[in-house]
Amino acid sequence: MDRKKALACIVSAAAMFCLIMDGKTALHGANDGIDICIRTVIPSLFPFLFFSILLDQALGGHPLGFLGPLSKIIGYPRGHGHLMISSLIGGYPIGAQAVANAYREGSIDKATAEKMLAYSNNAGPAFIFGMLGQMFPDPKVPWLLWGIHILSAMMIGIIMSPRILSSHDPRAKRKSSPQTMSRAVKVTGIVCGWVILFRIFITFLESYFLQRSSPELKVICMGLLELTNGCCGLSSIEDPRIRSIICSGLIALGGSCVTMQTISVTQGLSIRYYLLGKAAQCILSLIICGSLVFRIWTVPLVLVAAMIAWHIKHKNNCGNPIAIRV
Repeated sequence: MDRKKALACIVSAAAMFCLIMDGKTALHGANDGIDICIRTVIPSLFPFLFFSILLDQALGGHPLGFLGPLSKIIGYPRGHGHLMISSLIGGYPIGAQAVANAYREGSIDKATAEKMLAYSNNAGPAFIFGMLGQMFPDPKVPWLLWGIHILSAMMIGIIMSPRILSSHDPRAKRKSSPQTMSRAVKVTGIVCGWVILFRIFITFLESYFLQRSSPELKVICMGLLELTNGCCGLSSIEDPRIRSIICSGLIALGGSCVTMQTISVTQGLSIRYYLLGKAAQCILSLIICGSLVFRIWTVPLVLVAAMIAWHIKHKNNCGNPIAIRV
């Protein structure tokens, strides 16, 4: 037995032992997870997922006006600008699902798809405005958080975009899929399953380890495990500036649950670039949000200028992709 299987056996046995010894806490966590799925996850995720699949099928390979050059700058291959729309407004894990579908259909190669995961999986406006809007009395804050989130994702795209992009015709191998509803239901079910499982972990964590922790530490620990649960505790943080900074970092990172959701919908692709990209996006979001709430205006301006300079320096690599064979 290799180390991964041995570790999986140990973790599984320990988890089952905890479930047996304290079934009440497990049931309470599962009930909370189901409640979160019904109240937040399904209403915010399922409609966006369904229509993003339709959008991906309708726009794949077609020009998108001014969005075409913008998607090229960020790091999307020619003819795949529609993936930028799913990545920025679809929500977790719709962007990753769209990239994985493009790879499975043969319109992009594996190496390109893996690098695109670094900046193509982000929190959507339904989550930011629907749920996080309740945590901030100032209606401008959700717009600020969404703007920082999009900007940081685009910056990661400029930095980490593939230097060698697939030259495949995106319309050549695309397969029409009438099963839009079944795909949307399947992904939504996978997401809800992970949310419920991680809610059980969080309930045990709260019961045995985080009872006397500060609200900030508690929210960070919960958010690192499961984003929705962590964001539900933001209201316990009194200082709105600290609340905004922590929230910005959490939605950029996504947490362990989002990572598992991403793995579930991108089977066959490595997530090494995804993990690196989300960590870098989290750092950028914390820096930008912190500088804005504390009115240090020069920091985001310097970062944006650095990204523009980076793109100008490497535009030949990003703008003239080299054909590769798969």
